[in-house]
Amino acid sequence: MRTQGILFQGLYFSTKAEGSFLKEEFSYCKELQTETGHYIDVTYFLLYALCKNPKIRKMLETMEKDWKEYILSAAEKSIYQRGAFWEYLDKGERENAQILLGLLEEIRNCHTSRAEKSWIAFAYLFHKSIGVEYSFLEGEKLVSFEKICSVAEKYQEIPFLPSAYICAAFFWAESQNIEIQRNGTYDFLYPCLKEGRKIWEREKSL
Repeated sequence: MRTQGILFQGLYFSTKAEGSFLKEEFSYCKELQTETGHYIDVTYFLLYALCKNPKIRKMLETMEKDWKEYILSAAEKSIYQRGAFWEYLDKGERENAQILLGLLEEIRNCHTSRAEKSWIAFAYLFHKSIGVEYSFLEGEKLVSFEKICSVAEKYQEIPFLPSAYICAAFFWAESQNIEIQRNGTYDFLYPCLKEGRKIWEREKSL
């Protein structure tokens, strides 16, 4: 079972990206002088992109009851329950995101056949929803960052959804061993993700 990649480590950014962001914020971090790069957790962004897709709701409605209840129980124990992220979703989206989170928790924490089953389910749901938008990746070995951004631009009217779709594209490309060339405006994604995490990771309102 896989233990590396975007679902486990996050999306990779070089020191340059964070350094530019800190400079704009008039702050300084000594550790950046020796750091070569790091990963940023994009769990909420993946959930956001998926649960905002109308195809997901229809697919999850047909999910086996016992399996759904088990997955939801896994989601209830997740550290991601604490975030204010859930307040930015409507009732239907929250339920779908909880199921998707449960699948992610099983993939990350379970070293049995359940992890593989959850991975297959998550990948299938992704393929039939967001994956359709990135069908142009099929058969490619290298794709430019600007090309995947062209898909995300369609969702500019919804805050953070373009960034979520970009994170989703990186996950989908990774699952197919396709490299996305992190050139051009890639470093500008970093402050967008930092801002989204800052908002979504704060404690939920009482």
